[in-house]
Amino acid sequence: FFFLMIRRPPRSTQSRSSAASDVYKRQFQYIPRTCQTVEKLITYKYSKEVRRNMIKLVNKLIMACDNETNVVELLHKFLPSFIAEAQAFIEVQNDQDTHVILDEITKNIRILTTPSLDLNLMNELLNVITKAAKLSETLKADVIKEYQNYGEIDQEKEQEFQDEYEEFNDIMQVVMEIHGVLIKLYKQNVEQKIANDLSPFFYRILTNKSATQNELLYSICFFDDLLLNCSEQALQTAYPTIIQNFIQLANKEDNNLSVLQSLVWGLGSFAKRCQQEVFTEKFNDTCAVVAKILNMPDAFSEDNAECTECAIGALGKISFYQNRGDSVSKEILDKFLKLMPLKVEPEEAQDINKMFL
Repeated sequence: FFFLMIRRPPRSTQSRSSAASDVYKRQFQYIPRTCQTVEKLITYKYSKEVRRNMIKLVNKLIMACDNETNVVELLHKFLPSFIAEAQAFIEVQNDQDTHVILDEITKNIRILTTPSLDLNLMNELLNVITKAAKLSETLKADVIKEYQNYGEIDQEKEQEFQDEYEEFNDIMQVVMEIHGVLIKLYKQNVEQKIANDLSPFFYRILTNKSATQNELLYSICFFDDLLLNCSEQALQTAYPTIIQNFIQLANKEDNNLSVLQSLVWGLGSFAKRCQQEVFTEKFNDTCAVVAKILNMPDAFSEDNAECTECAIGALGKISFYQNRGDSVSKEILDKFLKLMPLKVEPEEAQDINKMFL
């Protein structure tokens, strides 16, 4: 009954604080009773579909909570079952079901605004997404080997290979998304484990000349999140290598807009976080990447607007946080102010607006 009655918010709804939240709050009274049923069936061994529906129902329960304390209580109750289910699918190399479970975990933990979950549970989650990343890597290697055995392949077979290969990147994407939530909330409490277990996987892809655009995008986003939220010590360790790779990738001519946008956003974050004496070596290279995007013939077209506004944001962060008091810094600041305000990219606009407060 609860599963049918509760509806997710419309696509325009970003949180339970919208008009849709009133619907959820009215259903809060049903949570205890529904939890009893979910607890019985979420580990039901005779039907994967029953377990799957119970896992999806947990998100409806969470959306019906009226505060984060209740959300955390539900996550402590059900997240261990999610992790165990994902672990089981990983062991049998079931990529599709692994992705489904991890995607549900992402939906549920993304609601959190504080590091309220037990740290041991978070470490278990990090362990399982590390295994999921390795599964993605293994399955992609297997599909490459499979199609190599065909020798010369026609266009249809090539498309078939690309489609199958990209399916395994779905896991990579959700691993990146879960990592983004955990590093943002738990920061130094998880950064060492992430550096040891997950970073090598994403770095191999970041530096792989044969990486697809989606692989590059997820790797760039991983390091964007990591270096934005890590400790100062971790930043000093990773920054020189990562910014060098970002600049090299940004200067390639075959990047799609999503990759380019994520790169320039990361460069802006580095400018914001790094001390001037550290950033100065890459100051000119970073400015060149930003200028390249802003000077594209169709930079301000509808299709390119989000990427361009991230470049404007990066320009603003350079002008504010890396201002050297010389004529170049003044020129950068003047350019930035003339391009304001940002109108398309809301997250970047909020970040930039905070600089003026």
